[in-house]
Amino acid sequence: MMYSSGRGVTPIGILFSLVLVGAVAYILLMKSSIFLTPNVLSDNNIVQMYTQTKILIKDAFLNSLEDQRATVDSITITLNPDTFGNYTVCSSGKYTCRLGEKEGENVNYFYCTQAKSLFSLEKPFCFKTTEISETGEIKKILKYCVYSFVLDKNTGEFISLELEPLKEDTGVTC
Repeated sequence: MMYSSGRGVTPIGILFSLVLVGAVAYILLMKSSIFLTPNVLSDNNIVQMYTQTKILIKDAFLNSLEDQRATVDSITITLNPDTFGNYTVCSSGKYTCRLGEKEGENVNYFYCTQAKSLFSLEKPFCFKTTEISETGEIKKILKYCVYSFVLDKNTGEFISLELEPLKEDTGVTC
């Protein structure tokens, strides 16, 4: 086996290698579920949606805990607001939340996913908004859904929220 001393490596070669590794790491991180979605934080309207969604879910969570007497290992949360800011609600959502019990989970967190009906998942909470320019031109229509979330059982604070663009397989028309 032969080992190289690195004497023939140029500074340009090292720089190119570092840039390549950095680009690959960036792409992998942005595609992973660590981040909400790659462009969420770049769009002010989506940040506002994210914030209002968190408030709605936290209120529903705290109400559900109160209604279900806070000593439970699991709760059901229904998101069905009469109004939701300037957004049009396309689908109410029902979520089953359970305390952490699997390897790698936290026993102080509620892990909430779409509730299951007899043969499939319930529809997620989905909403839309239309961005209109100052001249009245429709710039884009944003359609987003809540697919899952994790909350601290004691404070109701968010650990994570999967708020993503409407997926075709959800059965929701918006």
